[in-house]
Amino acid sequence: RRDSAGEAFFSVQDILIAPGGISWNQTGGGGYGTASFWSGGVVPNGVGVTANFGSSITAASTVNVGMSPLLGTVRFNSANAYTLNGTGVVMLQNTASSEGVIDVAQGNHAFNAGLMLHGSATATVAANSSLSVGGMVMFSSGNIFTKNGPGTLRIAPTATVSGASNAMFVVSAGRLSLDSVMTANVGAFAADAELRIGANQNMGGLSMSGANGRVVLESAPATALRVKVTSLGIGSNTTLDIGDNVLLVDYTGSNSVLGQVEFFAKLGAQGGHTGPGLISSAAAANSRMAVGTVEASSIGSPATFMGMPIDATTTIIRYTLKGDADVNGIVDFQDLVALAQHYNAPGTWRDGDSDHSGTVDFADLIPLAQNYNQSLAIDGSTLTALGGADFAADFALAQSPVPEPATLSTLALAATALIRRR
Repeated sequence: RRDSAGEAFFSVQDILIAPGGISWNQTGGGGYGTASFWSGGVVPNGVGVTANFGSSITAASTVNVGMSPLLGTVRFNSANAYTLNGTGVVMLQNTASSEGVIDVAQGNHAFNAGLMLHGSATATVAANSSLSVGGMVMFSSGNIFTKNGPGTLRIAPTATVSGASNAMFVVSAGRLSLDSVMTANVGAFAADAELRIGANQNMGGLSMSGANGRVVLESAPATALRVKVTSLGIGSNTTLDIGDNVLLVDYTGSNSVLGQVEFFAKLGAQGGHTGPGLISSAAAANSRMAVGTVEASSIGSPATFMGMPIDATTTIIRYTLKGDADVNGIVDFQDLVALAQHYNAPGTWRDGDSDHSGTVDFADLIPLAQNYNQSLAIDGSTLTALGGADFAADFALAQSPVPEPATLSTLALAATALIRRR
């Protein structure tokens, strides 16, 4: 381009629309707003503009974002780590026809400045690479933040995630780890990929689909996670692993998910808690444990559950002892009553069906008896009053130590005889 005197010059607009965008040119860190630190001497800032953090740095470096630039694409392509820090907020907005983009071509980087989505956006992370987002993340209504690529995107514990209605994280490839607390307006969807939740949550809907669709509630070192969602969708062949945690589905109206949950809990139990279905990897390693599933209304509609506010229209999914029919974490007399009242009849977990077979039977009585709180003595007359003489005899047999393999056939014959007596 030439001015009126015929001299060549480049305007800011020329540089902004240059193919490939504007690149950080320093060998180390510095201030984002310093023009000389960028190729062409122009700070990236504008709709559709690309800011490249490439291979110019020779060691891990920090770029301080003190302004709030408007960008279409943020690209990391360096084996050395970039960290974007600062009080500024990167406003991600591409042209009207395309989404905002965060692209990690290589390396392990941190985005700790604020991030505001002015539309839906995509984060693509290459294999053996990662991006940790540790600042403020803000969604507008209906915005979707999609994770692509085989690498890992982590929403770190330091992040604060908020959004208007129907905002959502979607992971369609690789892994997305949600280790920060989100608001009830932001949901998550594992679309044929893995979503891991590592923090207590009171979030929007949670759903999964595809053969590789997997949601994992991470094990916490000190206490169980409590994750509350407004809806739950489990697709066929997907896996929901609650680990040693609690998942609360606080639905509205008559849209209970208990039937769906019990169906997938049965599938998970039949597969030894390896998936697909509703499983607990912790229960896979401990045969005394299982996934308990009840409606809050069936256990007295408590106002809270493990410190999380709930109401009568909440489905409770908890890693607990087999036999814990009311999912309070203790196998006690109330659980025994529930099982006795439904013994040798169709039932759910709340009725004493610990293996999610759909029938309350001797196979459920064994773990209840072996997990029973031994400090509460149960005499024979009480057991007889609960379920009859045969039930009292079955309880005594079930409470005995787990039989050696050589005696399993004898136990099977005894169970068959009990069923025939009924």
